[in-house]
Amino acid sequence: MDYLKYLKTLGIVLAIFLVTLIVMTLLYNFNIIGSKVLKVFEVLILLLSIFGGGFALGKNVSSKGYLEGIKFSIIVILLILGIGFVFNIDFGIKLFIYYSAIIASSVIGSIIGINKKGKTDE
Repeated sequence: MDYLKYLKTLGIVLAIFLVTLIVMTLLYNFNIIGSKVLKVFEVLILLLSIFGGGFALGKNVSSKGYLEGIKFSIIVILLILGIGFVFNIDFGIKLFIYYSAIIASSVIGSIIGINKKGKTDE
């Protein structure tokens, strides 16, 4: 039953990511933003979504929020790697930095989430 919280959080993160990505794509299609701005926003939206997921997981645990963040980021990375294998994406230094940013975002989100939970409980 412990895995259900990860699936629920992953579903919420993917929903937020897809909705904001659709909005950004529509803005790009109507020439409101450029392609470079869209690429930057794609990365930022993903990192903020994962940060929010880590934050939500951190608020649900009592200790060691960083471990929850690492677990969640590994799940997200495995999902991205699975999609990458389907589309035959090569692994390089850019992808390593991208995955490191995903891990950092999730860990920081869960650490902040566990700290915010502690302040509201007192």
